Amino acid sequence: MIRRRLIQAAFWLSKLLGLFALARRLTAGELRILCYHGFALDDEHRFRRSLFITRDRFVRRMAYLQRQGYRVLPLDEANRLLKRGMLPPSTVSITIDDGFHS
Repeated sequence: MIRRRLIQAAFWLSKLLGLFALARRLTAGELRILCYHGFALDDEHRFRRSLFITRDRFVRRMAYLQRQGYRVLPLDEANRLLKRGMLPPSTVSITIDDGFHS
């Protein structure tokens, strides 16, 4: 419990200090890859929150990316553009490492 609170405090302090904005500027030309394990179809997220994401949370994250001006591209297209030096700034690819039905 104490460890989790320390991690949360470090997260918010980093955000307040502008470290996330700085990191975004420094890596603007790099490809960001968001990896998800699986989507919760029922209550999987309750017992394995780190592995399953709910639909609502995923929708909120995608809305955040849109508000922040991130461009979502399929991984193969983004990789091709990256190799050619033509990757648009703030590009994100989303992968789902899921062998389940979801």
